[in-house]
Amino acid sequence: MKSWEVLGVSAKANKAQITQAYRTLAYIFHPDRFADAPKHVQDEAARRMAQANKAYELLRKGRREEVTFTLSVDERVHAQRVAHARSQPAWNQVVRERAKAEARAKATREARERAMTNGQARAKPKNPRQHSSSVMAGMGEALHTGKLYCRGCQSIQWLPPDWKAQLDRLDFFCSVCDRIILSR
Repeated sequence: MKSWEVLGVSAKANKAQITQAYRTLAYIFHPDRFADAPKHVQDEAARRMAQANKAYELLRKGRREEVTFTLSVDERVHAQRVAHARSQPAWNQVVRERAKAEARAKATREARERAMTNGQARAKPKNPRQHSSSVMAGMGEALHTGKLYCRGCQSIQWLPPDWKAQLDRLDFFCSVCDRIILSR
């Protein structure tokens, strides 16, 4: 690593930017902050502080490219992972974009479903003379989405908003094939 990379500034940084970057690193890696830490953490902090001191000294003297710092294999792997993570979009952006895409897909799917059928289930009063068994296939979906699939013509039939209250006195029929789709 070049000396300005150790401090995390650009190659053309001015003295004020270099000093500010050094002070930030000195605050983070100062050995007094790690007095109670395990030995390997103290050693790493001391090593990083020594690197920051050396880089700051060289940059203060105006020597920008003479000395490079070599990274251990672990440091190179860490630097690659950090660079990769910084090149990726933030996770909350990804989640928001995915949620928006799913909402758009759902709206498109519902619009397509509404457009592909005649759609609105017709309600007729129950005929007291005709005894029919209950037809309640798809009730779970109807409760959540307000739609039913007709088993005769495979169309999607949308139920009115207050269909649950009307179920005791009305039967619902397909608007395409006039087949009963919901009855109690």
